[in-house]
Amino acid sequence: MFKKLIQFSFVFIGSIYFSSAIAQSLSVEEMKFLTHQWEGERFEDGRPKVTTDVLMRMKKVSIEEAWGVLRNEGYHNQFDGGWQPLHNDVTIVGRALTVQYMPNRPDIANQIKEKGLKEGEIRKYKFLAD
Repeated sequence: MFKKLIQFSFVFIGSIYFSSAIAQSLSVEEMKFLTHQWEGERFEDGRPKVTTDVLMRMKKVSIEEAWGVLRNEGYHNQFDGGWQPLHNDVTIVGRALTVQYMPNRPDIANQIKEKGLKEGEIRKYKFLAD
């Protein structure tokens, strides 16, 4: 359950930070490269697809628990506040692809860093994700 929570948290937060314009401009190979840790099913465009079962189980996880998992894994600043709930008694869980801002994410930054190092584009002594 905890591993599924971590996987869901990565994918959920990651999916809300890829705008549809960015996602549509990436090839399937590029999307798979950036989301290389995902081992499950994917959408046709390469985006990771969390199972409906996991989404339903996430309804029982508090936002504090989900953010705690993300912070413990090094995913800081993965939050967009100021949202106003329409119904306080309804838990909303689902797939989203709407927000454009994307802060540093260790999984994506490390993939880009390794590719840059292999291609001689990044010096070994300094990188923002370190």
